[in-house]
Amino acid sequence: MRRTRNMLMITVLIVVFACAWLARIASQPPAGRPNVSITFLDYTNDFNSGRLARFAVSNHSTAAISRAGMVQIQTATGWTGCCSSGYAILNAGEQSASSLAQRSAGL
Repeated sequence: MRRTRNMLMITVLIVVFACAWLARIASQPPAGRPNVSITFLDYTNDFNSGRLARFAVSNHSTAAISRAGMVQIQTATGWTGCCSSGYAILNAGEQSASSLAQRSAGL
């Protein structure tokens, strides 16, 4: 009887602490929108005589952000999904530059 009561009390305490922990997490304010800028730098050529567009991504936030993925280019016939720009983590105040080949988009 006593052992059952102790197990019940321990279970109740664990459930109460788990609920309190979940309530604390749920009450956290959502993260703000990151302060990021993207700047066109210039055109250049690559070693295969293709034309490259260079962009700079700057993180003006106080937290790290990640830059990844696919770039879409708008053409006269619509949007193209092309030009993987790689993956990078930018810490607060950092900047990275990416080169994107236009020939991949068929431009």
